[in-house]
Amino acid sequence: GPVLLYIGGHNALQGTPRGFVWEVARNLSALVVSIEHRFFGRSVPEGGHSDREVLKLLRVDQVVADIAAFRGKFQERHIARPHGSSSNPWLAVGGGDAGS
Repeated sequence: GPVLLYIGGHNALQGTPRGFVWEVARNLSALVVSIEHRFFGRSVPEGGHSDREVLKLLRVDQVVADIAAFRGKFQERHIARPHGSSSNPWLAVGGGDAGS
């Protein structure tokens, strides 16, 4: 079945999302998977948000690459190998910029 990928916003991810995410997942019979947005929560690199060199790594293309890499690895390890399905549709949702 489909996979609903919840991408955390500008805060640390606090467990699995509730509310509309679960409603959509239930209606689609989808698996819900959550990831934290690059540079928020536990993924803030040394130097934090005030280091200009570090902020050069917070670009949209890099965030999209993170998500694509995660999706590929998750699909292979947790869906394709154990369940034999390699073509599940994925729907990404999130908070703030991550939901765009």
